[in-house]
Amino acid sequence: MKKKYGFTMVEIIIVVAIIAVLASIIIPRMGGARDRANLAACESNLRLIGVALEMYSNDNQSCYPPASGGVKINTSCILYTGGYLTKITKCPVINPTDYAYWWYSSEPYTRVQVYAPWGFHTPLGIPNNYPRYDSARGVVER
Repeated sequence: MKKKYGFTMVEIIIVVAIIAVLASIIIPRMGGARDRANLAACESNLRLIGVALEMYSNDNQSCYPPASGGVKINTSCILYTGGYLTKITKCPVINPTDYAYWWYSSEPYTRVQVYAPWGFHTPLGIPNNYPRYDSARGVVER
């Protein structure tokens, strides 16, 4: 009697069905991983901006740059023109043409806060003004 090699149609259908079920479980989780990666990149940007502000403070008698009304971090801000930031960081969640990080400090300019974009992280379940960098506490996630 001759041996048959290969798979039957039923066996192939069962394997395809198992693969489809596994894919339906894994694929939705990938979107959440991308969101968490973008949030981690945003927090890393805040740390870089925080380091730049600390360098500015060390060079200016422990005072941060004045920003009582809020200053948008772009190519014309003191951190960039003063050489404290060599690359303007952008939040990966928002429109790539908008810089969107802001910093606030008030007299006597001994404390500063840097905010991520308002409302851009709310689809990820994160409230406005978070994550943010606070000179007294570092990066505050929520």
